[in-house]
Amino acid sequence: MECFIKLIIDNDYRTGSIVEQWITVDLKNGKQLEIFDDYPLIDISEYVNKKVKILVSAAIYDLKDYDEMSESDELTHKIIKGKYLGTIEIPLIWKEKGHWNDESTFDFYAKRGRAIEIEEGIFYLGGYNLERFDELAIGTEIVAKLGRCDILAWYPIEE
Repeated sequence: MECFIKLIIDNDYRTGSIVEQWITVDLKNGKQLEIFDDYPLIDISEYVNKKVKILVSAAIYDLKDYDEMSESDELTHKIIKGKYLGTIEIPLIWKEKGHWNDESTFDFYAKRGRAIEIEEGIFYLGGYNLERFDELAIGTEIVAKLGRCDILAWYPIEE
């Protein structure tokens, strides 16, 4: 997913060094997304106000029909709509160019990564109980509450 890095907030309360970051990005469609990086090994801060490609894992909750979403759901959570893709391979470019915090993360998502395609791009599904998606047919339209988004990998866009 292509984005513009707008802001990075470092949380260094535990050790005095950067332990985790919240990254605010602008997506191509004009929407903003907050992404968590829980152990940044490669400093992305030099890319503030620049475009990067990001691979994101999103925790989603409460799969529902859109008609079942209440008004309070839409006020308190970001609601995402998309198409379930099932288990998909991570494109090889991410292995070659992507800055990964942990090689085992790539291995996990390469083998077990389930994904949904939304307007903004592809979200790999994170969190627990991924098996709950196994009953969904590939191509199923889903609506869900968006939980925390985590950065899996990123690389700069050459301009």
